[in-house]
Amino acid sequence: MIDYYFNHGTAHEVCEDYICSAKNTLFLSDGCSSAKNTDIGSRVLTLMAKKHFKDYWISDYEYSYDDIFNKIIFDSEVIINNLGINIESLFATLIVLKTTDESKYLSLSFIGDGVAAFERHDGSIQVYDVEFARNAPKYLAYRLKDSYRNQFHNIFGNDRSVTIFDIIDGQKTNIEKSIDFNYNNYSDIKTFCINKTQFKNAVIFSDGVKSFSRDTGENVPLENIITDLVNFKCVNGNFVKRRVNRFYKNKQKQNINHYDDLAMAAIHLG
Repeated sequence: MIDYYFNHGTAHEVCEDYICSAKNTLFLSDGCSSAKNTDIGSRVLTLMAKKHFKDYWISDYEYSYDDIFNKIIFDSEVIINNLGINIESLFATLIVLKTTDESKYLSLSFIGDGVAAFERHDGSIQVYDVEFARNAPKYLAYRLKDSYRNQFHNIFGNDRSVTIFDIIDGQKTNIEKSIDFNYNNYSDIKTFCINKTQFKNAVIFSDGVKSFSRDTGENVPLENIITDLVNFKCVNGNFVKRRVNRFYKNKQKQNINHYDDLAMAAIHLG
C-alpha cells in the first residue's frame, strides 16, 4: 500500500515539492526556493524519474543507478528547454524509495537532502537525515554544466552529512553520524540498502519536515514531528493525507506551524 501528500508552507504561495509513484517505488522532489520555477522543475524531475525507472527497471546497486539518473536529468533538460523556462528550475532534490514483493530489501537513494523514517513492528523508528552544510544540496542538475559543479565545489564547499538514529518512546537515541567531505568530490547519489523485514512502514520526507516551530520561534525537535506523522491509525486509502491533516489540526492547536513546504510519502510493508 502506497500513499503520499504534499502541501506548501507559510513561506511559499506555491508548493515546490512533488511526489509520484510507480509499482512499489516512490519519487519525491523538493525544489530550491531561491531558483525560479522550481515548482515546475520538481514535477518534471519526478515524472521523468518515474518514466525511466519504469522503462529500465534495475537492480539495487548504486553503480547501476548512475546511467538512469543521467537519463533522468538530461531528458528533464529537454522538457525544460521546450517549455522555454530557465534550466535552474531543475535545481531540486530527488529521493527514490524502491522495493519489490520478492526482495527483503529496500533501496533508498538521496540526491540532495531529505529525511526517511522506518517504523518497526514494536513502534520504534529508525531515521535517516541527510543534510548539507550551508543548506545548499548537490543537485542532479549540476551534471548539466561544468559551471554548476565548479560553483558547488569551489564556492559552497559543501560537505554532506548523514545522521542515523532511533526514536524509542519518543526519545532520540543510538545516534550515528558520517560526513562526505567536499574535497573528496563525492557522488551526488547517496544510496542505502535496508533490510525491510523488521519494519512495517517506510516513509520519506522533504526537508520541510524539519521546519516546524512554535509561535515563540522555538524549533520543534525532528523526533517529535516524525513520531506524530508516522502514527498511522490505519493504512487504507489516503492514509498519509489523513495522518498529515490530523497532524496539522493538532499542531495548530499548539501554535505550531511549518514555513517550508512539506512532502511525505509512505509504503506500508505489512
